[in-house]
Amino acid sequence: MKVDLRVFLLRYRLVELAAGLCALGLLLRARALLPARYFSDGDYIAALNNGTTAIRPDPHYRSVAVFYALLGLDDHPHVTAVLQLALFVTAIALALGPAARWSTMALAAAAIGLGGVYLTQYSKDAVVLIFVLPILLVLRVDAWASAAPFVAAGSLLVYGTLFRSNWLVIAALFVTAYVALHRGGRPVLLLPSAAAMFLIAAAGTLVLRHDSLDTFRAAATTGRAGSPDGAMLIAPFVDAPHSIPIGLINAVLTFAALLAPIPLALAGGWVNGLAALVLAAFTVRMVGAARHSAGRPMLGVAVSLLLAFVVTQALFAPDYGSHLKHLTPMLPLAIFALAAADRAARERTAVWHAL
Repeated sequence: MKVDLRVFLLRYRLVELAAGLCALGLLLRARALLPARYFSDGDYIAALNNGTTAIRPDPHYRSVAVFYALLGLDDHPHVTAVLQLALFVTAIALALGPAARWSTMALAAAAIGLGGVYLTQYSKDAVVLIFVLPILLVLRVDAWASAAPFVAAGSLLVYGTLFRSNWLVIAALFVTAYVALHRGGRPVLLLPSAAAMFLIAAAGTLVLRHDSLDTFRAAATTGRAGSPDGAMLIAPFVDAPHSIPIGLINAVLTFAALLAPIPLALAGGWVNGLAALVLAAFTVRMVGAARHSAGRPMLGVAVSLLLAFVVTQALFAPDYGSHLKHLTPMLPLAIFALAAADRAARERTAVWHAL
């Protein structure tokens, strides 16, 4: 499809620029606009680097702090914030294509806004962008279709090994979802593959820890009920500790709550309300995008990876705010999926009119 370059720049890049400037403005005013809990991770990583924390270092945060120190950014929080925001806007720009609809552009702008909240400080999630970019680069080149699932799995494995071990679970579940979609050739197979992911996770937890799936979240949320983010905690829908079937049910219900973020909206606060609205819009559009994934391996990679990510979040995320923060650097992959679905829809319409 022939695209006028000037129209492309005006329609897409100016929207990205405007969203980026708004996010930069949010960065400059973030401390005054947002509660302190939004900066706890960044402050903790900064304290690790300057040796002012009295809290026993978490190995995951320690590895991120060392990473920033190796880059020479440990004493430059504002430079780091601007660089990370620029990297995120670049990832969004890379994900978009000339066939993207205005609704996709609106979600891209909303994603940049979330980046202004969550990715403008020292963060484990900002480091994720470095591993998302190679995946996006491969996905943008049709000739590299056969390499895309391997690059995606490899990026997940490297990040999981270096920074956060639960990303190794995402890598395994991604392979499960992609093989089901690629071999079966029907998007509807994503549903049984998601069910299979939960069953595999439940069986693995039973074998390795002799406990239910609820054990991961219970360990992460212990003692946080009275904290400032207590209203955001993901509580079990059915309270039956150590029950294998109930743990599986809770994980599935949490998965549904992450896709339809009603609990996040009810947690209160303007940021949570807007974030819930954006996440709901992403869910609706992603369901539509998944319908176009059959026979389109690049789109299948993005959809499978995002599905594996949300399933893993349903197992490990301690609260809805953490889920949103962890999801933000993955949103360029969602934007790619939506833009690819927009392109597929336009191609179908063109074929229909040509008949």
